[in-house]
Amino acid sequence: MNGNPSSPAGPAPRLSGSRLYRCLMVLGWSERLAAERCHVHRTQLRRAIDGTSSLPPDISSWLLDLEKAYLDRPCPRLRTADPIAAGQGRTDAKQDQQAVGAYLAREEEKNRATRHALADIDAGRVVDQDVVRQWAASLDSDTPRPLPAPCQDSSENAP
Repeated sequence: MNGNPSSPAGPAPRLSGSRLYRCLMVLGWSERLAAERCHVHRTQLRRAIDGTSSLPPDISSWLLDLEKAYLDRPCPRLRTADPIAAGQGRTDAKQDQQAVGAYLAREEEKNRATRHALADIDAGRVVDQDVVRQWAASLDSDTPRPLPAPCQDSSENAP
């Protein structure tokens, strides 16, 4: 693989993060299969997907070319055309691309929320489970308890 067929005038791309993940999803490749086909170690690919590193430019360009070819020329028997989408000027490939983009956006938001929650746990900003249960049970009563606040020491939340 010499040069960069995707964009000969610009700098060579280095895929990582959600863009790499999207590319693999469009191709239908698992992480394991992608590592085998790209001739890279699975750890290197996992780090690139996580966004802590990126793939080399030659592999990145190759994957982008494969993704483009797949989207430009999907299998003719993949599915019949959607008349509503056709009326809106959307092709099956474009619908697939939009669906993958929406899925990745949701996954990125879940990932962000999970990392935020883990940071709260690491910082000790937690609420004792029994305190939360008591608060939830009090919501049906005439005098509900106030929302328990996270604190450094979960024993401070004790009833």
